[in-house]
Amino acid sequence: MTNEKFQEIVLIELRDLKEGQKRLEKGQGSLEERQTKLETGQNKLEERLGKLEEGQTRLEESYTKLEGSYNRLEESYTKLEDSYTRLDERQTRFEKKLDIVYDQTVFLSECYTDLNKKLDTLHNDFKSIHQIIGEHEISIRTLRRKDFENNKEFYDAKIREKNPID
Repeated sequence: MTNEKFQEIVLIELRDLKEGQKRLEKGQGSLEERQTKLETGQNKLEERLGKLEEGQTRLEESYTKLEGSYNRLEESYTKLEDSYTRLDERQTRFEKKLDIVYDQTVFLSECYTDLNKKLDTLHNDFKSIHQIIGEHEISIRTLRRKDFENNKEFYDAKIREKNPID
């Protein structure tokens, strides 16, 4: 192999190496662009993650407040149930008393019916008693309503004392 041939081969190889180097530099530029895009995307993801964490924190705070409200509501419901139970007990006592009054009225009616000689007088008395019972029932219902309204205010006041509004 002659010197010229050898130099020609070396020159060809050098040209090939330069072309390869250019391709590598071009490829490296492309990789650098892609790396920049990846870094930009990562920054955006980090920003979104930060916003997501802030949203989760706000959600947790809201949940805590909601949980507190639920607990207060549950306490109020328990107090209301207690009030309802006491009211139901009072109503039962009133019903027993009303049954007693009713039983006494029935007994008196039977006694007056058996006495023939006072039938006319007792008939008018019976009408009067019947009217009085009707008035008493109205009075009892009015008293029940007033008693309920009075106790409702009392219990509401008790609830407000135990749970003052912030």
